[in-house]
Amino acid sequence: MRAKPVITLCLIVLGLALAPSAQADPTGSWSPLPSMTTPRYGAVAAALSDGRVLVAGGIDGSGSATASAEIYDPSTNAWTLVASMGSARAFAAAAPLGDDRVLVAGGDVDGSPSASAEIYDAASDTWSPAAPMEYARAGASAVAQPDGTVWVVGGAPYGDSEIYDPGADSWSLSESTPSTGGGVAVPLGNGQAFFAGGFDLDPYTSTSPWFALESPSDGAWVGAGLSYPWYQAAAAALPGGQVLMVGGSSSESDPSGTTSAEIVDPTYSQWLTVVSMTTARYGAVAASLPDGEVLVAGGEGASGPLASAEAFSPSGAVNTSPPQIHDAAGSVGIGDLLTATAGTWDPSQYLDGETDSVQWQRCSSSSSCQDVSSPPSGPFGGYMVTAADSGSMLRVVETVTYAGASVSAVSNELGPVPQPGIHLAAGMLQAVLPELSNGTLPTLELPVQRDETSGVAQVSYRVWDPTGAGYPALTPVTGTLQFAPGQSIAIIDVPMTVNGAPILPAEVDVELYDASPLNLVAPSEETVNIRDPDSSFYVRDPSNPLGLPTAPPAGNPLGGARFFADYFQSLPGRTALAWAASYPSQAAKVEVIAREPNTERFGAWNGLDPAYGVSKYLDRAASEEPGTVPMLSTYRLVDGHCGHYADPPAEQLAYEDWITGLAQGIGTHPAVLFLEMDSLITTGCLSPAGVTVRMNELHDAINVLSNDPHLVIYLDAGAADALPASRAASLLRRAGVAKIQGFFLNSTHFDWTKKEIAYGEKISRLTGGKHFVINTAENGQGPLRPRHPRKEGNEVLCDPAGRGLGPLPTASTGYRNVDAFAWIANPGVSGGQCRPGAPPSGVWWPALALELVQHENFRVR
Repeated sequence: MRAKPVITLCLIVLGLALAPSAQADPTGSWSPLPSMTTPRYGAVAAALSDGRVLVAGGIDGSGSATASAEIYDPSTNAWTLVASMGSARAFAAAAPLGDDRVLVAGGDVDGSPSASAEIYDAASDTWSPAAPMEYARAGASAVAQPDGTVWVVGGAPYGDSEIYDPGADSWSLSESTPSTGGGVAVPLGNGQAFFAGGFDLDPYTSTSPWFALESPSDGAWVGAGLSYPWYQAAAAALPGGQVLMVGGSSSESDPSGTTSAEIVDPTYSQWLTVVSMTTARYGAVAASLPDGEVLVAGGEGASGPLASAEAFSPSGAVNTSPPQIHDAAGSVGIGDLLTATAGTWDPSQYLDGETDSVQWQRCSSSSSCQDVSSPPSGPFGGYMVTAADSGSMLRVVETVTYAGASVSAVSNELGPVPQPGIHLAAGMLQAVLPELSNGTLPTLELPVQRDETSGVAQVSYRVWDPTGAGYPALTPVTGTLQFAPGQSIAIIDVPMTVNGAPILPAEVDVELYDASPLNLVAPSEETVNIRDPDSSFYVRDPSNPLGLPTAPPAGNPLGGARFFADYFQSLPGRTALAWAASYPSQAAKVEVIAREPNTERFGAWNGLDPAYGVSKYLDRAASEEPGTVPMLSTYRLVDGHCGHYADPPAEQLAYEDWITGLAQGIGTHPAVLFLEMDSLITTGCLSPAGVTVRMNELHDAINVLSNDPHLVIYLDAGAADALPASRAASLLRRAGVAKIQGFFLNSTHFDWTKKEIAYGEKISRLTGGKHFVINTAENGQGPLRPRHPRKEGNEVLCDPAGRGLGPLPTASTGYRNVDAFAWIANPGVSGGQCRPGAPPSGVWWPALALELVQHENFRVR
């Protein structure tokens, strides 16, 4: 019966997010409904919890305000008169209280703006007086808040907003907002409210911008101008977070009404024209119905107040802009994971009967393509490029289907995928670092990789010193590597001593040839520089482990460091670049995140061995921003589970191997590592034996990673509102914090910075003065407290609405034991599908990023 009015497709392929695009005109239809019992305009409407809609008050056919009220029942498609209000009122404000009650406040009563309020109880069909507002007002807007209160904004003659608390039956003034009247207010279901149209009371203008915010205390009006100067329009929410606006006129003095109808997407400021109403209306009411349609009733027409009603059904599939796919290396290769997420529509928000699918295709030419299966691979699902794709182009097709009609959009083609072959593996030098850092030089290990592993294969090699600089000179080493079925990596062992004398320093060339049955693919030749293990390249300087050009202040190895901001490859950076031309204002907001140093996270999604991924990232950081220090984090140990158990031996061994790969990938790169987010907070989920196992796992990880000479490590210590400081300190000591720089706080929480500083100082005193880092990525507005902390925890952790960016990343905090404020969390990445429109955990959500920028507060508070 309905199709969503806007479809925005964003694809993240190895980390790419693309901007939404304006859509072609969505279609819709209007159908007549039974007329109300009373003609009225300037009435109020509110949906009851059972799906019925209350309409009350307004100006009736006599030209006077009425107290009458009636209810539309969509299940019977009929109107029924109910008890009348205590006062006849028009242009009031109304909002449901969430328990079959509706608050109606203010309006014109006896010809003047009123402060009075009353409450309708649908269960008993009665009206009862409520406490009056602080100010008399007419033409105001009311929005129900997530905590059960009602926020009333604007209205003449006063524009200050105020909040009604039904539990206390009292009103309180909130922060001032621009004065407005005759507009609309629609709760979006995610803690935000949408305001549009009307007129500003001071100064007078014909339109107001739209406004979206989490709560009345958030302050400033923001948004984009309307495509039509809506005054006395009607509006209601559509599934998926859009809003339908209808009727109204161009000014306060023109009550002729209009049939105009538009849909707005508040997140991206997109206004889309839809089919017009059948009747011109001014001062009508609108309400969302349970099936996704919108009821529009009453209003003033050419002949006076109207009783007629109609329903809008957003029907028919809509066009979508072509998706894009991208590979971070610039060209697709075997083993790459191509992921289509973030912009594909959340199934929980599908409209009735609608499907939205993504299909990967393999193309031998632009006109000859076949579907390929795409089982979930990695954390977000997607398509893993295999040898079967060799020589082909890859593309993705998004299809929206509704009521038998389908519209598809085809992406660009990526490829061709190179033929599988044998080549030198990435990070060859890093493979020998554990041996070199231990001061032994038995062999140089050079890994060789093949892309297709179904059968046997072989390749010959030659390793020699082209300079003759070795002492004594390295004798060329030749041989043949044999690959068994299923084997992807083979090792060339090159002796690094001759008659017991080390061959250092040395430069060796490695060449592959005579591969069979696969071809050689690049790189098949490489130069590897081997350095003296006693040089600063391999030896840690405790006073300057990062090798900074200027020695850092005592106690803080991060002091003076420039951190890596991965602008061109990060999700915020890609989004800012993609939006720059079509959405410059939104691009500028996302750029606030993109320009700051980020933290690259590694976990189970990097596979059994993260060495290649972390090495590739650190190599790129060194190339793109020389002299900067990358920040890394891990979320491998917890990995989303929490139960009363201990990791079994097989999982402990897998974690040990994973950490070994991480250490090899980091190697001699300078980096800061935030080790295992949430690893201490979640110990309450474990059995006593499980806690012991976890502490042993962390202890072993610290021992392995501490061998990397230029790595500064901090271990997770939770947050002030999660663990007592004494408990956190005890766990840190058991995990081996004495061997590393310190701990980090607030990585998955939103707690105030100063509160975390005080908490960290307590832990520091209990751990021998260890230093710490505080995550400030999303704590500019502090935590969002739930209504029932005892049941729901101390703060909302899954995409809490209204949060903002906190203090910018810096190693100059002004606090002796606080080494840095860092954005350890990735601002704009979803914490889970816990708000309407939110994608799965770990997926880039541009709307969340915009919200965080809108509410930023970089002060330490």
